[in-house]
Amino acid sequence: MVVAIVNYGCGNLHSVLQAVDRVGGKAKFVTKAEQIEKAEKVILPGVGAFSPCMAKISAMEGMIESLRSFVATGRPFLGICVGMQIMATHGDEGVSTKGLDLIAGRVRRLDRAGMTLKIPHMGWNTLSLKRPHPLVEGLDNKDVYFAHSYVFNVDRPDCIRATCTHGEAFPAVIAQENIVATQFHPEKSQVVGLRFLKNFITWDI
Repeated sequence: MVVAIVNYGCGNLHSVLQAVDRVGGKAKFVTKAEQIEKAEKVILPGVGAFSPCMAKISAMEGMIESLRSFVATGRPFLGICVGMQIMATHGDEGVSTKGLDLIAGRVRRLDRAGMTLKIPHMGWNTLSLKRPHPLVEGLDNKDVYFAHSYVFNVDRPDCIRATCTHGEAFPAVIAQENIVATQFHPEKSQVVGLRFLKNFITWDI
């Protein structure tokens, strides 16, 4: 199982690769659009802010078009943290920026109204499953690792498979057809994260 990890300079790349390899996948970094076409599955990681990450991936010749074409084939596609967020239609971090528009919605800052908790939301928190999906099987009430200040408001609530609460409830796992994305970091979430990644590499659509 060849799993392509998109290396656009905005991800926790080596940890993701090592985690995928650990659960039986054959992961490799890709930097060219044509490499995406040959992959069986793709992971789009992300660390940092929406606008700089979109700028970097936009600078990779043909990469955005290749990612959209890959998704259109129905092959499994996973976004992690900011990699999830840039799937949105728009992001409001810093300046309003167009995203990949793979899943309709907008990325906005966590609501500070009445919040006494710290932002960014950083550390372990508990998943609450909302709708079944092969990738979240067995993950209800499990703790996973987060590091973010922004959340993905999806246009279709039925895309939300799991939520987490930090002052407000927000999508922690979303899925639409062959696309799945997590606000948490599976590669930092120890046994639970490895189980999620194992579910991804064995996911047969």
